[in-house]
Amino acid sequence: MRPNIKISPVIARYKNMIPESNIQWGDQVYYIKIVNRSLHPAYDVKFQLSELVRLPAGNGKMNERRKVLSFYKDALWHIPRHKKAKSNTFAPHAVVSLIQDDILPILEDVNKCIEVQVILRHGLTGLSKVFTQEFGDVSSVQDGMFEFGDHLTVR
Repeated sequence: MRPNIKISPVIARYKNMIPESNIQWGDQVYYIKIVNRSLHPAYDVKFQLSELVRLPAGNGKMNERRKVLSFYKDALWHIPRHKKAKSNTFAPHAVVSLIQDDILPILEDVNKCIEVQVILRHGLTGLSKVFTQEFGDVSSVQDGMFEFGDHLTVR
């Protein structure tokens, strides 16, 4: 048994709703959504956001250079297990995380992309796994906020 995490295939652009962040309240910011679809909780959850630059190395091969960007919170102790919602009020197994950097200029450059990595331990077995999602251009950004619960779409 390993963790089963889904990372949103799109980035949501919406106003800042976290007053403690370094970004002005109401400014346009970017969000990523992570959903724990496992029947067990996830522990020691770490998020890493990177600017990924691919540089030609000859013979059609590429080298990669990473520059770490920042989430508002880059670690959580725990994401609860997935369970069918009996109420439509809370979905603690779904986490929306604020990106603190302006990623649009990165996505506009054809030689760059954004990479999100989620590293965590399975609640029952303790096995670790790394989940990765890349965003290659501005079409990855959609205006609005993520739908409630398991949905990874932006409304």
